[in-house]
Amino acid sequence: EHGGFHLAWPANNEEAIATFAASATQMLMEKGYCVLQMGMSDATRQSSFQEAGRLKYRRMRKEFESAYLGRQYRCKTAFLDGLADNLEKVSSCLDYCDFQLSNFTSLMVPLTPCALDFFPYSRTNSMVRVPFQNANEEVQLKAEEVSNEDIEDGLVDSHIEFIKRRHICMLYVVESSGAEF
Repeated sequence: EHGGFHLAWPANNEEAIATFAASATQMLMEKGYCVLQMGMSDATRQSSFQEAGRLKYRRMRKEFESAYLGRQYRCKTAFLDGLADNLEKVSSCLDYCDFQLSNFTSLMVPLTPCALDFFPYSRTNSMVRVPFQNANEEVQLKAEEVSNEDIEDGLVDSHIEFIKRRHICMLYVVESSGAEF
């Protein structure tokens, strides 16, 4: 964990990528998590943060928040419209981050069935998570409880499906004032 991470994103050659995928899988097997250092310039980081500021945020249903955000959270969320690897061209910085998550998923596909006892057949759209700007915003974006309409619309069933098939949580931290995992 030299420098606060286990592995650095590899150079773009087959041997480095294969070694990286095997090492990441090994770390997941041993520790249950793996911290990766991703290469990103300060300009790209700043652009990502600015793009995140233009997203339309909301709160999830109260009953669902901890499944996505953990036990301690004070934030708002927005999901990206789709996966960047489905785009013809990755043009935004947030799409670049999403594309890296898809790349990591594709590296893990051949290894996880044996090493981690599951097959990563899909991933969810990326979620952008930012803290509330102030207490007033937190009150304005109050989480609603699941309604009968939500149940009829299949929202609860979809959430249960998510819970059943989630195996790896990938976080791409763009900006932080310090955190512990």
